Amino acid sequence: MDFRGTDPAAAVARIEEWKARLDTMAANTRAMSERREGLRCTHQDPNHIVEVTVDSSGALIDVRFSERIKRVQPDDVSRTLMETITEARRLASEQTAEIIGETMGEDSAAGQAIAERLRTGKFPSTPAGV
Repeated sequence: MDFRGTDPAAAVARIEEWKARLDTMAANTRAMSERREGLRCTHQDPNHIVEVTVDSSGALIDVRFSERIKRVQPDDVSRTLMETITEARRLASEQTAEIIGETMGEDSAAGQAIAERLRTGKFPSTPAGV
């Protein structure tokens, strides 16, 4: 880059604006990460046989079966469990998208990139070394 003839005050102002944008992005990213880390989504099937809880990445955290399980065939329990997990993951994904939109901004390129990486599973749920 050729900076000859550039007004030093204007250059400093541009650098300060750039730094302010980076600081804001970093703060928004931290807020998004903290909210996402605390996200838990619980869902119960319509027949109240099973209730599951997943975290923001869709990992299964808890499974609880009701007394109704005693009256249901094992294959139906398996199917119901898998459907309930799928729905809980879908709900967690929706809530994660809302968190990203609220913290990073609906039109944020960074927010959209993070959301895409989460959708495709190409984003670590926690930073390396944590």
